[in-house]
Parts: sequence; structure tokens; C-alpha cells
Amino acid sequence: MPSPQTPLQVMQKAEKKYEIGKVTDEEEAKQRQLKAIPNKLTPQNFEKLFEQVMQVNIDNVITLSGVISQIFDKALTEPTFCEMYAKFCFHLAAELPDLSIENEIITFKR
Repeated sequence: MPSPQTPLQVMQKAEKKYEIGKVTDEEEAKQRQLKAIPNKLTPQNFEKLFEQVMQVNIDNVITLSGVISQIFDKALTEPTFCEMYAKFCFHLAAELPDLSIENEIITFKR
């Protein structure tokens, strides 16, 4: 506790204030969307959720690896639905574009 004679420091106002639940980074927003979709995946809403994944702009390797990780993790933690996740991956591999990084082609399969 400061002594009464010591002047208190004035707090500085931040340039970017923190807001709960607000995402400022575009990539982080994509990853949040992609993380939520496999949690809702069932055979009944498979097509609807597949369309939601396709609406997320998967245009770089970071986003692609994020969606792959999310689906892989869900398949490991929920082996009952493993076949459905495999079908989801099959459809994604057919629909997602090939990406290029440092003259190397990156696809869903590798």
C-alpha cells in the first residue's frame, strides 16, 4: 500500500479496449466458427453444417489446418461418430480449393 505522501500514478487509456466475446482478428473469427460447427454435427444436419463450413472463407493454410484439426479432434473424442466425420472429410477434400505456399501445393489430403 502506498504511503499517503506518494502521489498515485494516473492510469493510461488503452488504444484498443478489451471487449468480452469480441474477436478482432479475422483468422480467430474463422477458427471460432469452424470450432463450433463440428460440435453440432449430426447425420440429420450434415448437409446444412457442411454448407456453413464452405461459407467460411478457407483461403489459407492456417485456416485449412484449423478445420482439419477440429474434425480430427472430434473424431478421436467421439468414435461413435467417426464414420460421419470421415464422410465430412471426404466431402471437404472434394470441395476445398488447392492452396499454395512457397511454391508448394497444399490440399486437404496433405
